[in-house]
Amino acid sequence: MSFKRKVILFLIITISFNMSASHKIYVIHGHGGNRLLMHKLAKNIQNAGYETENFGYPSFTEDIVHVSERLFRKITTDNYDTISFVTHSMGALIVRNLYKLIQDSTDFPVINKIVMIAPPNKGTPVADFFYPCKICRFLLGVNYVHLTTNDNTGLNSLPIPDCEIGLILGIWGKKHGYNPFLKSDSDGYILPERAILGVEKDIAYVKAGHTSLTQKKKVSQLAVNFLKYSNFSLK
Repeated sequence: MSFKRKVILFLIITISFNMSASHKIYVIHGHGGNRLLMHKLAKNIQNAGYETENFGYPSFTEDIVHVSERLFRKITTDNYDTISFVTHSMGALIVRNLYKLIQDSTDFPVINKIVMIAPPNKGTPVADFFYPCKICRFLLGVNYVHLTTNDNTGLNSLPIPDCEIGLILGIWGKKHGYNPFLKSDSDGYILPERAILGVEKDIAYVKAGHTSLTQKKKVSQLAVNFLKYSNFSLK
């Protein structure tokens, strides 16, 4: 077989493999959220042509460690070739904890991309304010400790994903953002500087509060754009 034919055959096999390779997007809500909160975002991603699952969990009663273990088993059972995640708030911490489990796994699919929407990657001062109160800790559940800025909460031990990460952050565009008690612009809950990991492929800012970010059409457009093109530059 000539060299030219070998090259053509290689290209045909490669293209056929890429066309047949399966890929799935897992959409994951944050603390105090639910699948309903992420329904619009998940639907928009699905309408863009992606196999999508809106993954839910009881954020007040099931620790993120157990949630990530359950998610790990589900993804392994689903048996896709590659996967991506679109997370809101604490959902990003679940995915980061997932990396602890996949380090020793030989059959876990390749993680392609992660779109993190307002992630508390380095905690939030809002959680610091409420956490010392025993009643607040009881009402806010087992995961609230993970949202504090305390270095002993385990946030520093969470792996930093080695895939492409897109970060969408909420701001108001004013000095104190949506929360006058925070020292800089924010979505009312997450300070942008405490969300950034430093390895992001692209970062986008949207004028919206923390919870309402998931309902914004622009956020859906940005998420889909990153999944397709690895950037937030809307065409």
